[in-house]
Amino acid sequence: MTPQEMMKDLFLHWGRLADLGRARAVLEWDQETMMPPAGAPYRALELATLSGLAHQMLTSSELGETLAFLEERKDELDPLEKAQLREASRARTRAVKIPRDLVERQARASSLALEAWKEARRKSDFPLFRPHLEEILSLKKEESRCLGGGGEKDIYDPLLDEYEPGMTAKRLEDLFGGLQGPLADLVRRIGESGRTVDLSPFQGDLPPEDQLAFARKVLEAMGFDFRSGRIDKAVHPFCSGHGPGDVRITWRSAPDDLRPALYGLVHEAGHGLYEQGLDPELDRTPAGPSASLGVHESQSRLWENLVARSLPFWEGFAPLLEEHLPGRKGPADPEALFRAAGEVRPSLIRVEADEVTYNLHILLRFRLERELLSERLSPADLPAAWNDLSEELLGVRPGNDAQGVLQDIHWAMGAVGYFPTYTLGNIYAAHLFEAARRDLPGLDGEFRKRNLLPLREWLKEKIHRHGSVLPPERLVAEAAGSPPTPKALLSHLETKAQAVYGV
Repeated sequence: MTPQEMMKDLFLHWGRLADLGRARAVLEWDQETMMPPAGAPYRALELATLSGLAHQMLTSSELGETLAFLEERKDELDPLEKAQLREASRARTRAVKIPRDLVERQARASSLALEAWKEARRKSDFPLFRPHLEEILSLKKEESRCLGGGGEKDIYDPLLDEYEPGMTAKRLEDLFGGLQGPLADLVRRIGESGRTVDLSPFQGDLPPEDQLAFARKVLEAMGFDFRSGRIDKAVHPFCSGHGPGDVRITWRSAPDDLRPALYGLVHEAGHGLYEQGLDPELDRTPAGPSASLGVHESQSRLWENLVARSLPFWEGFAPLLEEHLPGRKGPADPEALFRAAGEVRPSLIRVEADEVTYNLHILLRFRLERELLSERLSPADLPAAWNDLSEELLGVRPGNDAQGVLQDIHWAMGAVGYFPTYTLGNIYAAHLFEAARRDLPGLDGEFRKRNLLPLREWLKEKIHRHGSVLPPERLVAEAAGSPPTPKALLSHLETKAQAVYGV
């Protein structure tokens, strides 16, 4: 048998794996959007079964023999086939170290934790969620140890590597250390400027259906394909991709402020465009999915912050805003909307945070995750630790658990090690947008005409269609023409602060 014939066997096996993953994703989407609360124990068992079956397929001797055969004949493979082998081997190597029983226990625990988190957040009662968090942390520590974490290797690294291949806690510490000082200084200078921002252009009597109607116009201009996607409400906004033809995003709204709905939907649609832009030829293959969570976040953060908070964007979309939401307190003036969208004010809620303080929210979660995993912090003491660190980093202290430790869904989902990808996404986004502006010099003019498709096409060509054929940092570097650094992000934030606050 030739390597190419064996590669076909690999794709057949992997396609079934992908189908199991998508079936699980549909059930998870349903749990967060439509499932009645009493369904949680049954859904937990269903998800555990699917997770166990996928693990069984991934660790099968059949797949192991296929990969070993291809590894021995690696020199006969072309670059794309080598990438497929790399991604399949990476996934299997990780899976064989983790017992199926642990995979199933994690699936059950996270499904039950999700429902407990919803109730705890609604009641602002951390003790309701604490036992579930303790179980999830115990399971994640067990997973990390299976993967070699603990001892000489940082227990955080194997969990982080699931979301951002090749990244380590040490590199993140250095990265966050380099960002914290400049960001804190910028927040200080903005506070000392004495300038305030008028938010009335986004505020008023804003029916949710009218907010959604306006946001849909923005998403359509971005190129989000509603024949291949849908929007539903959820407690915590998210994007769920079940293949390029089935991408689901969710949203939530405030009755008197457009920003949570609009920027939440633009953010999730950025994720959705990535899923819709994946190469169909790579679908259901090891290298078909996105490169990493950091790259995925770069797409959502780019559209949310660098596009939809810009002056050219509002020069184009202000008339549509006036048409769809006449009940706003302030005028649909592009300059006023730009300044309101660029407000910098330390706040409690991460998903509603401004561009400058957002990464301080991520630093807070990163530090607390590491403390919890190393057992230097007990879950029982987490709310107080959260509140103290929020006050230290952001200058604001939560008044209750819903505003603090319970605001995010990630730990309930078992997504420990996920949060740093948001800051990586911000760095990648600014780096990519700088390159896009260089390659597309007329971009601002297109935004003013509400034509966002040139940027979508650039991202599709440079990022989306490649899946995970290239490792994350190399993909971004090749797209932008240079390796990613925080320089572009800090430059963007300084420029925005100058425009809005004169600092």
